[in-house]
Amino acid sequence: MKKSLSIFFVLSFVFFSHLCLSENQPDYIQLVKEMNKPFISKIQNEHKLFLTGFGGKLMENVKGLSFTFTHYGILSKDVLRKLLIELSIQYLDRINNNLELRPFLDNYPFLSENLSLNIYVMSKDADEVFYPNYCAGELFKGNLYFVADDEMNPLGASKLEEKESYEQAREIVFQQYEDKKLNNKKNELLQNSN
Repeated sequence: MKKSLSIFFVLSFVFFSHLCLSENQPDYIQLVKEMNKPFISKIQNEHKLFLTGFGGKLMENVKGLSFTFTHYGILSKDVLRKLLIELSIQYLDRINNNLELRPFLDNYPFLSENLSLNIYVMSKDADEVFYPNYCAGELFKGNLYFVADDEMNPLGASKLEEKESYEQAREIVFQQYEDKKLNNKKNELLQNSN
């Protein structure tokens, strides 16, 4: 019985995988895939984020897209926030300026609510990360979430889950850019005054 169930699941997986990877996909799915290739490559090279999943709501048109990345090495909440905001801005700009894809978007402009970005954090040795460090950051339905798991109960509820609106997180990131610019200018002035 177990063997026949296993065979059934394997054959089902192969059949549905073939459907998903078929060359007969709608044009808009091919356009999304082509648009994603350079975006994913850039992210992997610049931010050392490795794509572990991609999907979306693509049945009749492009309603939503989702990316899941893994990062090896501890990331602070500020860095997770900055990555989620930067990547979302880059991707939303890319998709909204794609004239070939625009007619297939369920809504134009495509918004942060249409995009899901997940970054899972592992240690450099590929071990799980626990509180007080964050194990995940996510942009989902227009909000950012930051999660820290409890080492004493890794399968239980998260020890810490924080939420920020997309707009709030974006303002925090932009303010940090301004603060950094001011500090750089201040340091430059101090060096020149010596």
